[in-house]
Amino acid sequence: MVTGRILDEDREPLEHIRLSAVRSISRAGKREFWPTGRGAVTNDLGEYRLFDLAPGRYYLQALHWSGAFVSQPQGPSAGKAPAGVYVPTYYPGTTDIANAVSIELKAGDQMHGMDFTLFKQRSVRIAGHVTYPAQFGRQSVMLSLEPRGNVGLRWTLTQHAEIEDPNGAFELTNIAPGSYTLNAIALGKNDRISARRQIVVGSENIDNVVFALEEGATLPGRVVFEGPPPANLTQIEVALRDLDRNQIRFGPNPCKVKPDGTFMLGNAGTDVYRAAVGGLPDGYYVKSVRIGDDEVKESGIDTTNGVSGPLVVTVSAKAGQIEGVVLNAKQQPTPGATVVLVPDPPLRDREEAHQDVTTDQYGRFLIRTIEPGEYKLFAWEVEPDDYLDPAFLRPVERLGWPVHIVEGSRETAALKLIPAKPPKVPK
Repeated sequence: MVTGRILDEDREPLEHIRLSAVRSISRAGKREFWPTGRGAVTNDLGEYRLFDLAPGRYYLQALHWSGAFVSQPQGPSAGKAPAGVYVPTYYPGTTDIANAVSIELKAGDQMHGMDFTLFKQRSVRIAGHVTYPAQFGRQSVMLSLEPRGNVGLRWTLTQHAEIEDPNGAFELTNIAPGSYTLNAIALGKNDRISARRQIVVGSENIDNVVFALEEGATLPGRVVFEGPPPANLTQIEVALRDLDRNQIRFGPNPCKVKPDGTFMLGNAGTDVYRAAVGGLPDGYYVKSVRIGDDEVKESGIDTTNGVSGPLVVTVSAKAGQIEGVVLNAKQQPTPGATVVLVPDPPLRDREEAHQDVTTDQYGRFLIRTIEPGEYKLFAWEVEPDDYLDPAFLRPVERLGWPVHIVEGSRETAALKLIPAKPPKVPK
């Protein structure tokens, strides 16, 4: 448990400040910060209480939002930016998490008096308008302002609003200096279109930002199978994910595969996407994604110079699997242990290439659908996603069980539970 108070520059308590415990991990060779736990909100005395935190190292984050979005300037204050805004702050009082001081919590720890102060920074406004096709009604056009940088903190720092002005006008206020991505997305009945723009906010207001949302190109494709196809192909969905963010937010809507295996992705924008296939039964994996002679499964589908096609997704029915048991130091089965399948480089940088399961009451586990490749298996009691951090994995790398998967593999393993404090790696 961690408690403290949040104060303003005059040492007065600040109410309704959102507190989060933030963990540092490394993904794809980059350091990222991710909020964890329940979070807390300060009361009228500026007090907060974060509890039920697992043992570990944390940074404390304080957020204050004061209504960043106004869809259309109205009234005598229209167009005027406020004098200042409280910006996200990290203990003991820095706006840059790279300069924050972390805290270490052990089991049962209660850490009190973790007070820090929030200061206002001069804020500006961003104003402009969005145009879009008539079939995308105005009530379905959304904006989001997303700080660039720390991926894990984006969802806590990103602000959203719906455009209400019939002409698509918008005004964003209370924006602190920094680098942002401004996103616009229009949602139709069966489709969506989107655009985004990089914006650097300094000391001056930014006006006349124009988003022209246009319908994108159509990308045809088909799914082919090596081995027997699933009984019902219409259960399968194909989507285009943002290559960098690994999310579907900025791609076209997912589409169902037809009984003949074909599909049609509409409104593919100018971007680089990764193909994502959902609804495959156990034992099936995406073996290849091609456009013509080009393999694009890992490199991505680049539509910045126009859309070509068709997209051919090859699915194999011969995924590997591995089953086994986890034993503790006394050679007893260990229920509730986390078993993690970690790919060897270069796929180790891809979060979706990892898999984890929990052992049953007999200490047994089964991972059903594994792409061919080289892996290591680990068994331990860890927090979710800890194993994605190379610094966390490095001391136990030599304790992993090597696994070589080929198509149709049926492997077995008897894993030793890695202790909470594994032996140090010799220098």
